[in-house]
Amino acid sequence: MSSTFKDDYGDIFTAVGSAISGGISGGITVVLGGPLRLGVNLPKAIVNRLPTLIRKSHDAGGLEATVTFEVVVVVQESEPENWFGDIIDLLGDILDAVIADPTLGGAVDDCWPTMFSPAEIRFTSKMYYGGVIRFQARLLYG
Repeated sequence: MSSTFKDDYGDIFTAVGSAISGGISGGITVVLGGPLRLGVNLPKAIVNRLPTLIRKSHDAGGLEATVTFEVVVVVQESEPENWFGDIIDLLGDILDAVIADPTLGGAVDDCWPTMFSPAEIRFTSKMYYGGVIRFQARLLYG
């Protein structure tokens, strides 16, 4: 971990992107920010940052940040014939890739999944199939 919260926070998402890219055989495009074009190069894993709760840590003597993020997985445009083979297997592989190292290479103290939801996803009035996996990570700072 680095010396600034800004750097530590950014390192979390870099580590999540690396875990997904390195843990999925067959390839997946990971989007950590920037322009998003869904119909190109599917499947995509879009890492969305959600609000982070920060509180005083009585155990560690500094601050404890609970970083929440979700990975929106867009697999295909057509309705899947087999949800398990086409959608759920990939979602499970992404979940497993992120928690394979719960410290995300030392970027956090712990990381765990809090939601797993295969779903239809609507972007710009177009329907896609995939799902959402939500995670929380604990970062001790200061």
